[in-house]
Amino acid sequence: MDKFKQESPQGKIYSTSSNSPDQPECKTCDDLKWIRPANQDSRDVKYEPCPDCSKFSIKSDDSVRLELAGFDGLNRPLHTFSDYMPDKQPNVDARTQCREAKNIVSRWIQKQSPYLIMLTGPTGTGKTHLCESAANELIKAGLEVWYVTGTIYGHRMRDMNGVHAFKEQLLTKDMLILDEMYVSWDNNDYLKTTLQEVIVHRSDRYMPTLIAGNIKDDEAKNPEAALANIVGQRVMSRVLSNLGEKAEGKLVSLWKSNDVRRENEAS
Repeated sequence: MDKFKQESPQGKIYSTSSNSPDQPECKTCDDLKWIRPANQDSRDVKYEPCPDCSKFSIKSDDSVRLELAGFDGLNRPLHTFSDYMPDKQPNVDARTQCREAKNIVSRWIQKQSPYLIMLTGPTGTGKTHLCESAANELIKAGLEVWYVTGTIYGHRMRDMNGVHAFKEQLLTKDMLILDEMYVSWDNNDYLKTTLQEVIVHRSDRYMPTLIAGNIKDDEAKNPEAALANIVGQRVMSRVLSNLGEKAEGKLVSLWKSNDVRRENEAS
C-alpha cells in the first residue's frame, strides 16, 4: 500500500497527507471546499465557497484517528478506564478479578508488556469496556493501534479480494486489539487457524496484542481448555507462564464475574 495511505479495519482507505478518504465526498470541488465560477474573468479570479460542501462535515484529525483505529460510525464516546467500575460486581472475588484485569490492561498500554494478553470471561463483565479504554488511551497518545471485532475479523477474512491486505495489517500493526473473538467459528476451522497464525506471528516478534472474548465449547472441561481449543496449545503455554512481569503472555480470567449489564437492566 502507498505509504501516504492507511487502511481502517473496516477496509476504508485514508490519505495521510490530507486526512480524507481516498475518494472525495464532494464531487463538485473534490473536497477542496472552494470553486472558481466558470464565467469569471481570468484576470480577476475570485474563488467562492463550494455550495455543495455544506452537505459534508470536515473531519477533524481526532475523528480520522478514531476511524483509522476501527471506530468508524461509532455514535457514542469511547469507554475509558475511569468509568470502568469493578465495584458493581456483587462479590469480593468478582471485584478482585475486575480490578486485576484493569491493572493488567493499563500496564499493557504503558509498558507494552506482557506482549500478549488474553482477556476471557462471560458476557457483560467489561471485556469490551477494557479493550475500548485501551484503544482510547493509545489513540490519544498518538500511537498506531487497530481495534478489530470478531464480526469484522470474520467478514474480512472471508473476503477473498481483500484478505491478504487485511492479514498483512494484522501482522504488522504496532498495537493490535481483537475484541469479541472466539464466539463462533466456521465448520472448517478457517478462522480459528488464521487467528492462531496472527497470534503466533505477533508473539514471536514481541508485538503487543490484546485479545478478548467469551468461549462456547461444550466439550471442554473448563474455560482454559476451551480457550486452548481455539488458540492452540503453543499460545496457551505463553499466556499461562509463571514468569511474572517477565512473562511473554498473560491469561486474564473474569469467569468469577457476573453480567452486570443484565443485573442493572433487571433492577
